Amino acid sequence: MIPNPSLEDLIERLVDGLKETVGAPRAEDPPARFHASMWLLHAVTRLIMLIIRLQKGLLRPLRLSTPSDNDATPRGPADRCFIVPRLRGWLLDRWPETSPLAQIMAELLAHPTLQSLLAQEPSRFTHALRPLCHALALDPPEPAPHAAPDTPEWSPSADGEPRPSPVFLQPLFPKTA
Repeated sequence: MIPNPSLEDLIERLVDGLKETVGAPRAEDPPARFHASMWLLHAVTRLIMLIIRLQKGLLRPLRLSTPSDNDATPRGPADRCFIVPRLRGWLLDRWPETSPLAQIMAELLAHPTLQSLLAQEPSRFTHALRPLCHALALDPPEPAPHAAPDTPEWSPSADGEPRPSPVFLQPLFPKTA
């Protein structure tokens, strides 16, 4: 074991551990194991690509999603080949031999380089790390709170003095007795 592993070393250990425990997807595997290894491969690849793009400055700005024709088609469980279990730690429950991966993933989450990447792109990294953390029964990193919106007109002034109270108008039609 390396005393202070780099981010690349930890990712390499995670990928090697996945290969040893769950294995590379093979057609002769039982369907659940095949689809789980495909899902894990996709999740780790997504994380690696995100790290590479951010480090090389190739990360595109986030786009707001717009409704499209595909959104009109309802999607259900039949549209997916593998339904990821909702139970926290499902990978550990199904294949206990994956428990060393949880330790590697915990080291990866605590790594200073990953922490700085999380600070740069909190929503993307949280989105990429959450499924892996859920599968390995780890707490995912918390996304950074959103920036406060611009000061609304009714808030206290910038110098801390309270704004004057609003002037209430007299009713147009006074009550008659």
